[in-house]
Amino acid sequence: MIWNLNLFAAGFTALIAQTLLVREMVNVFSGNVFSLGFIFAGWLFWVACGSYLSGKLSHRFEQNPNMYIAGQGLALLLLLLEIVLIRALRLLLHIPQGQIISFSPFLMSALLATAPLAFLVGWQFSLACRLLPSVSMVYRLDVLGSLAGGIALSLWLAHSQYSFYIVFMVICLNLVALFLLWQIADEKKSPRLLTALMISLILSLGVVFSGQVHLLEQRTQRLNWSKIILHESAVSRYAQYAVAGEGDLRNFYVNGLLSYSNPDITGSQMLAHLAMLETPQPRRILVLGGGFNSLLKEVLKYPVTEVYYIELDEVLIKLAQRHITAEDRQSMYDFRVLLRNTDGRLFLKDKTTGKFDAIIVNTGSPLTAEANRFYTREFFQAIQRKLTRAGIVILGIDSNENYLSPELRNYNGCLYWTLKSVFPKVIAIPGEIMYLIASPSDSYLTDTAQVLTERLQEGNIAAQYFAATIPYRLTAERMGFTLAALEDYPAQKLNHDFAPISYYHNIIYWGKQFQSFWPKILWSAMQWRWWHWLLIFCLLVLSGWLIIRKKAFALLPTQVFIAGLAGMAVELVLILSCQIMVGYVYHLLGILIACFMLGLALGAKIVNRFNSLSGQWFPVLLKVMVLFGLFIIALPVVLALLALISWTPALITFILALTVLDGLWVGMVFPLSCLIKNRPGLFYAMDLLGACAGTIIVNLMLIPLLGIFGACYGLGLLVLAAALIGFCYFKVA
Repeated sequence: MIWNLNLFAAGFTALIAQTLLVREMVNVFSGNVFSLGFIFAGWLFWVACGSYLSGKLSHRFEQNPNMYIAGQGLALLLLLLEIVLIRALRLLLHIPQGQIISFSPFLMSALLATAPLAFLVGWQFSLACRLLPSVSMVYRLDVLGSLAGGIALSLWLAHSQYSFYIVFMVICLNLVALFLLWQIADEKKSPRLLTALMISLILSLGVVFSGQVHLLEQRTQRLNWSKIILHESAVSRYAQYAVAGEGDLRNFYVNGLLSYSNPDITGSQMLAHLAMLETPQPRRILVLGGGFNSLLKEVLKYPVTEVYYIELDEVLIKLAQRHITAEDRQSMYDFRVLLRNTDGRLFLKDKTTGKFDAIIVNTGSPLTAEANRFYTREFFQAIQRKLTRAGIVILGIDSNENYLSPELRNYNGCLYWTLKSVFPKVIAIPGEIMYLIASPSDSYLTDTAQVLTERLQEGNIAAQYFAATIPYRLTAERMGFTLAALEDYPAQKLNHDFAPISYYHNIIYWGKQFQSFWPKILWSAMQWRWWHWLLIFCLLVLSGWLIIRKKAFALLPTQVFIAGLAGMAVELVLILSCQIMVGYVYHLLGILIACFMLGLALGAKIVNRFNSLSGQWFPVLLKVMVLFGLFIIALPVVLALLALISWTPALITFILALTVLDGLWVGMVFPLSCLIKNRPGLFYAMDLLGACAGTIIVNLMLIPLLGIFGACYGLGLLVLAAALIGFCYFKVA
């Protein structure tokens, strides 16, 4: 019973640690889309190394519960230290907050920052498998602990608690379990180990009940802001927020990414007045995000009757109200402003709100999957249904007013043509921020500076910055150059929900700025045709067959590796799909991982029914691989149907169920392999190495090149090919 408690606590701690470290790293990397995959990859790789070396070196040292207790205590200490290390990464790398981290330090940090703790987690798992008689029991309790950790993190802890509060609660839980394990240890008990446990428990409880956790949280958060004044930080179920700046300027960071500034006269005037002056009768306005950065103040200068302001997170609104200017705060309380705390895309599905004369999209550039969903063809189609006949939609994207490099041209052109595929009339206003304006009707839209200036004067609207700069933006030469560059983009490559190519163009542009090698390879690969990928796939299958025929011992590890690769890749596909359809996964990340762990536990439980099939486990393993491959191939159809569901709780429930099924197949492969050949350390390492490869492949190759649906087809075929090789070898042998 005590061992069960400790194994459960170890799984609980590993899941909490992994999720917290992912959260912290995403915050450091400014919400970069690749960060999630690389962090998962680094974690899994080092867990695999720890598990493998623990099994490989087991004969060189004495194995007893004291070693397990000491290792788990060290893991708790490493969790504390790694959070501090991650928060100090920018300080250590001399990269100021707000500046995007270049590819090389980004990759090395993601892969190495979690290494000590992840290595120890793998070591502890393999050690527990040797100390206890049942590998299946260790695996099942570890997974159940992870499941409980994910549920606790998603449904309670992540909503309002800071990282260190969660960490110290986990430390106290583990120390109590380790103390009980020390009591029942049959081997010689170590008094020093008991003393260390008791001192650690007393110190941890003292920190929790003395209220010093909040102080520790604040001090370590400031490590990330070495030369910038941090005024306040907050955490919610959706994101981590920080408000920084000097003087009257306040910059708002969302998951480490600079999202809004206040006051923002330049950006707010251009966005608001372009929207209002391109609309014949601006009465009902919809603002999606960022209204507190002076945007509402500018919109309210016009004779509007209703301004719906949509902001997902109430915590961000409360944070903004404490730090914006008095004028902007007053604008938010204006009787014409109707604030709604909901997802912007979900709001567009609400038929009771009627249609709007202008919709202002101010959700930030599509640097992440969450932001990209406001720049897809499906989103623009939803916008079109909510506009009046002469209504307009406006959005701003990063650009350059004088020169569009090939990477920037592709990024701007992708969004321009995606918008143009829905609206017959689209105008591009060049600048460091390019404004795209579209309407179902072209009767009122204009790209002539004189007309816009006259409309501004007729309305007697005060907008000095806009009036002074718009003539320079709309010169004939600049407009002609910009339009020619946008027209040069291949129009068939549009940005879709399940083929989010836009933010990969953004990543390529980002990598080009730092002269990184990988974005160049990615862009070259994106030019390939379908038959290139078919040829590569066939070569991989043939190579695998030849290797396994010559080295039969590689057959089982290969099956486990591919199952781990496909399982983790599908989990990331489901996480990304959830983000696309729901809009946020910050607080769902723990429960999504937990559902995958639940599937692993169910798979391991089902395998126990095969114990009576002595000598017939290999065909069962191959049949499981076939079913897994068919499940992955059928996944695009299921996701397409789920995208039609408008009720968010039902949508999330279905995605969680798919995550459980994904884990189910992987959970059956590992124990089945152990029944065939008792090498749990090797198979666990291959499972995790495959998962590591899956996170990198799906992030860097499959989704940007093939889209989410294409990635599923490729993964499904890979699993079926592995099963086919296994069947052929089994028949020949």
